[in-house]
Amino acid sequence: MMIVLFIVITISTVSIISFRGGSIQGALHRSAARVVLDLRRAQNLALTSLAYQGGPVFGFGVYFTTSTPGEYIIFADVNGDSIRDPSGAEDFENVKLESGVQISSLTPNSPLSIIYRSPEPTVYICTTSPCLATQSTIGTVELTAPSNPSLGVETITVNDFGLVER
Repeated sequence: MMIVLFIVITISTVSIISFRGGSIQGALHRSAARVVLDLRRAQNLALTSLAYQGGPVFGFGVYFTTSTPGEYIIFADVNGDSIRDPSGAEDFENVKLESGVQISSLTPNSPLSIIYRSPEPTVYICTTSPCLATQSTIGTVELTAPSNPSLGVETITVNDFGLVER
């Protein structure tokens, strides 16, 4: 009887530990998919030339920073400088990553803004203002689950043609 009880407890413990790791891994995958979808959403918003706060916009973008690793911001480029306004006046939506998932690295640097300018949309990958179309040709966002580093890294890459890869 004791042997059977020991086996049941061992199997239950292993199952619970595996389930917890699987739920964090799922959160990491879902967060990466959400980042990809939001980058494409910003691109589509730029193509539709959606008005923001009653006025025209030059484009839409996504702003990432490692100083707030659990979130990123979709913004409307109202003033045409191709970079998010630090005051937050251009913020369209603040997106929180799933619990336990963080932005661990940004290339070429943090903060990173990926902007789609209307009407083409031309892609700007920028870390500083003023942003020039030639500032960078590739932007990379890496997501990790710090509580479980063995899950690895989810990498999202955007190039200056607008191609988003995961």
